Amino acid sequence: MGRIYSSARQVLIWLGPEDDASVSGLHQLSLLGSTLEDLKARPDYGPSVCQAFVKTILECSGTSFNFAHIWTLFQRPWWTRVWVVQEALLAKKAYVVIGDHAKDWEDVRSAWSAFEWMILYVDTDPKYQPIYDALRDVYFKIAHFSQMNNIKDGSRQETSLFNVVFFSATGGAIQSTDPRDRIYGLLGLLAERDRRRIPVDYSKAMTLEKLLFFTTKALVEDHGPDVLSYRRPTSLSPGLPSWAVDWTVKMIATIGGLSTGSMMYDASKGTTWSETVFDATFESPCISLSGVVVGRVKDTGTVLESLANSPSYIKECKEWLLGLEDLICRILEVGPRRKNVLENLWRIPITDMGLVGRAKPEDGYPEAYEVLTGIARPPSVDAQDDWVASASWPYRRVWRVLGHRPFILKDEDGTPGLGPGDVCPEDLVVIFSGSHVPFVIRESSHAYSLIGPAYAYGYMDGEEFTGIVAAQGLQEFQLR
Repeated sequence: MGRIYSSARQVLIWLGPEDDASVSGLHQLSLLGSTLEDLKARPDYGPSVCQAFVKTILECSGTSFNFAHIWTLFQRPWWTRVWVVQEALLAKKAYVVIGDHAKDWEDVRSAWSAFEWMILYVDTDPKYQPIYDALRDVYFKIAHFSQMNNIKDGSRQETSLFNVVFFSATGGAIQSTDPRDRIYGLLGLLAERDRRRIPVDYSKAMTLEKLLFFTTKALVEDHGPDVLSYRRPTSLSPGLPSWAVDWTVKMIATIGGLSTGSMMYDASKGTTWSETVFDATFESPCISLSGVVVGRVKDTGTVLESLANSPSYIKECKEWLLGLEDLICRILEVGPRRKNVLENLWRIPITDMGLVGRAKPEDGYPEAYEVLTGIARPPSVDAQDDWVASASWPYRRVWRVLGHRPFILKDEDGTPGLGPGDVCPEDLVVIFSGSHVPFVIRESSHAYSLIGPAYAYGYMDGEEFTGIVAAQGLQEFQLR
């Protein structure tokens, strides 16, 4: 099918018969996209121009732009079908058609960039809340389209194996009757080399777990341990090697990763990964990675269970942060080290990352931390809850806390960090050669189990990696 779509002169994407709301939504999408493309042609195009554009969109949301209509358009089932992704992305020219109305696919795709700017420069005015509620639902439906980077190769558009599986997981809305099609249905986007590495086999012998094993193995061979940042427990985990990633579940914010990790962190201090081939099989799934031990976990905190829309969310955020402070104070003795850690404890929930780069104190995060913990007091007692929620929002929006648990190491510095939700005392925190973040692993009789990626205060830029290697050398870790 991929060859058919890439060879066609043009492709018509049929969304179904028309209704007033969907037709209106289609025209508005086209207007948003074409307007943004015009802005990109301006010599002064940049964040300030996009901020002004977002403000204009919001101000016109009652007239020119109706996000309820845009939301209606994206309720059509086409957007969540896995097999149609290549239909749109491989076409030389494509048009989105509803009834007798057609719009250029490229204008529709450009509108998604406008959505991304709206999310980046969010306006917390309550009157815009319905717009952002609709936008969140829409963006969930199109994440796999909007983020997949295509590379021109002659008349075909091809992308990497990682992009295919990652953005399939990012777009948790993708639906398929056979869950294996979450991967098989996107193979048409790949270069021939990558397609050959994933066996297309619909027999009962090729279980979903086996397919995920082959896919993760190929990705780690190509990209190294950064791929393991996406590993987290799912319903399929009992049938998978500990290091295999379940690419069929919706991706959540993680620590590190191929893009975030390589751009923001350098835990292994400039070491790079060289492509390799593991001799692991599904029946004997052991892979070997070299690295160093950072430390052993001494104690852990709690996992924040509350969701952002819960009435008690702010209260539970405060309790979680105070629990983190208590963990530090129980383990570290009074002195300069404890003082330094407590002054930088605001870094732990955000793993030292801001909205578009590494976090800096001048971004206001330490002040927001004090708002949440109650150190900073509201200007009026009557408006306390609203003030805390508003003043802490820029900080909370970059949290990596969901699904993660704080820990402190047994090392002499009492290093604090944030790890997977199931990190336990006595687990090891290691840095693999070629990785950009540390990982938590667990010893067993013959090998190690991967628990997941971690943030360790003071280790994210390779501050200690070189010294550990010089003193102890690299160690081989057998993961299974």
